[in-house]
Amino acid sequence: MATASKKEQIFAENEDIQVYIWEGNDKKILITHGWAGMAADFKEMIKALHQAGFTVMAFDLPAHGFSSGKHTHMPMVMEVIKSIIEKYGSFYAMIGHSLGAASTTYALAEIAQEKKPEKLVLLGVPPAPFVFFEQFRSLLSINDKLFDKCVKYVEKMVGRKIQDMSIEKSFPKVSVQNILIIHDIEDNIIPLEEVKTIADKWENAHFFSGNHGGHFRHYKHTDVVKKVKSFISN
Repeated sequence: MATASKKEQIFAENEDIQVYIWEGNDKKILITHGWAGMAADFKEMIKALHQAGFTVMAFDLPAHGFSSGKHTHMPMVMEVIKSIIEKYGSFYAMIGHSLGAASTTYALAEIAQEKKPEKLVLLGVPPAPFVFFEQFRSLLSINDKLFDKCVKYVEKMVGRKIQDMSIEKSFPKVSVQNILIIHDIEDNIIPLEEVKTIADKWENAHFFSGNHGGHFRHYKHTDVVKKVKSFISN
């Protein structure tokens, strides 16, 4: 991260968000990492895209890396992404992994068309966040009444209806013409077939998969980095 041209903080969602910028041409790329990660996780991809001439930007989510905070959630990350677009202008391409991929997609569904990127790359994207709530219920054997209370509590906290959030429902509002969805065969967090189904239904989406290290490592793999670089460059 020491190679970044600029390191600065912006204030968003009541937190100081650490932003890194590698200056290049006028085509800017924004990278949003996933849960329990940090911008530095994408060093291979950042290096490859910057060497290709692009201006690359990445940031640490709230409560991650060198950003302040003690907690974060998807709607918070969505608002941080919107704040970055508001401050730095629209991006030529946006890349997101896992929580970052979902947050990027939902944020794009809520911004004006002229602020949307030409290209979107989603790695390890969860088709619908509510699946994780259901996994939580199953894991702890929570009854329906208590589960409903849990869901309502979270929805009150984040100010959104969780069940209304899904990648497929967001298709018409995202409105990006070139989309690349990447998923790993060994992903043990999000089933490959669920993501492949989403990619098949999304009119402008291309799908790429392989055995590249699983959910938390595939974005570092040489083949994945090359694929993303080629997609954004061409």
